[in-house]
Amino acid sequence: MLVVDVALGDIPLDRPVALRFRRGRVAEVTGGEAAAELRRRLGNDPWAWTVGELGLGTNPHVRPCGRVAVAEKALGTAHVALGGNLAFGGRNPASTHYDCVIAAADVRFL
Repeated sequence: MLVVDVALGDIPLDRPVALRFRRGRVAEVTGGEAAAELRRRLGNDPWAWTVGELGLGTNPHVRPCGRVAVAEKALGTAHVALGGNLAFGGRNPASTHYDCVIAAADVRFL
């Protein structure tokens, strides 16, 4: 499970959004209005619900904030992007791309 508590693309976070994944795709989205808006925007495109990127923040001079391009770089954060990744060599052709940023990441590879 991933709990988005910093930024969710350009969708304002009214409260944290929880994402459950199964086989590289979002299987469940829960939370407030932001969760409902994300479900609406991802819609029926199966590629939009697929993980397109994983990043770890390493910059000690940046603070987590609501601006995705800054927040995803802050030391201790992590982000998972849903959707397209063709622009940086991936294979996901989704027309959407939502960076989901977590403040105090505990990343475990199993």
